[in-house]
Amino acid sequence: MGRSSIELTDLGVEDLAAYLPRTDRLVARGGEGDGTGVWDAVLERLRARDTAASTRLAEVLRTPLMVILARTMYSEAPGREPEELLDTARFPTAGHLEEHLLAGFVPKRSTGAAPSNGPTAVVGSGTGTPTRPCAGSAIWRTA
Repeated sequence: MGRSSIELTDLGVEDLAAYLPRTDRLVARGGEGDGTGVWDAVLERLRARDTAASTRLAEVLRTPLMVILARTMYSEAPGREPEELLDTARFPTAGHLEEHLLAGFVPKRSTGAAPSNGPTAVVGSGTGTPTRPCAGSAIWRTA
């Protein structure tokens, strides 16, 4: 009896180009009726891989988790432009990009009033007062 196996491969730019525009909101750039997706300029740069920034971002967006985090932060939030992910002064390493995406997602999903008898996120000493931003290291407890 033969064994089947699954080999996971990194996502490529064409995978991103097939997915991210589906989640896009159109923004006006230039003339009247000139609506383009928020990911269009970034996808062009990723295809070209002509800078360290585009190579670094392509490296970060090779996993579904990072793509989902980026999509949530930039496709769903008016006023946020994914082109900022190409800013090497702000994100000098792939690790900085990953931290930014994680930090942007976790507070977005864990802020607001907790439902009664539901879990609450506490970061820090467990006193109920956050001691630093919740960037993926929340301690969950029930109220």
